[in-house]
Amino acid sequence: MNITLVTNIFTALRAGYALRDSEVWKNRQTGVNAIAAVLSAALAIAQGLGYGFPITNEVLLAVAGGIWAVVGVFNSWATVATSAKVGLQSNDSSDAAPPVIG
Repeated sequence: MNITLVTNIFTALRAGYALRDSEVWKNRQTGVNAIAAVLSAALAIAQGLGYGFPITNEVLLAVAGGIWAVVGVFNSWATVATSAKVGLQSNDSSDAAPPVIG
């Protein structure tokens, strides 16, 4: 894995920084949300129509909760990383405008 990529992932969370092509990242964020919602709805409809799955409801709920947790973390990161106006405050006291990264 590229060290610059990992550094940019965390640097983008600082206030004043943003990833380039924020439109692309926001489209990806919307896509992830849509896929998760459609899969959840399809599973609920299938169970409502009587289609069974060879796993218990508890396991199914645990898997769904895990998927939504990952989606939630991605949403939080993508929201902060694509906006230069929000994010973690830096300890740097310089007045220079930070660059757009990514």
